[in-house]
Amino acid sequence: MAFTLLKPTGIDLSQTFNFTGSVSGAGGGKVANVVQAICSGGDTSTTSSTLQTSNVAVTITPSASDSKVLINMTFQGSSGADQNKTLGWRLFRGTTALGNNTSLGAYNNTDDGVRSQNMSLSFLDSPSTTSSTTYTLKFHCSQNDSTVSIFASGDAQAYAQAMEILA
Repeated sequence: MAFTLLKPTGIDLSQTFNFTGSVSGAGGGKVANVVQAICSGGDTSTTSSTLQTSNVAVTITPSASDSKVLINMTFQGSSGADQNKTLGWRLFRGTTALGNNTSLGAYNNTDDGVRSQNMSLSFLDSPSTTSSTTYTLKFHCSQNDSTVSIFASGDAQAYAQAMEILA
């Protein structure tokens, strides 16, 4: 006697299904967690060539240690009225600088007036943790006799987003 395999013609999604086992072929890349910070803790300025911590930061707690975290930051930066003063910035996870030395962003003022402009950065990180993780924008001035600023108040609020991407 031959057996015939019967295939369902549909699934009633109003039912509760208990799943055991694993799914193959589904792939990763699902967004599991999104956090946004409106960074309005005040403007931060420096005349130092050493990296200074800005008020632009966001904290996320990944749900899996193999997740990636996509960081997006938008902020307004300004260099002083002196010509050729550079506002440089770099993204940090805790105390760890992300990217290599060439990833340091910069904005150069070549005008006689104070210049500001909107800036943004994106970075895909692999933090390898399920602990609370803070990403912070740090910045510096190319020369000690001028002022550079990161604005995070008033009309020039900064924004930072962190998105957990599952493996």
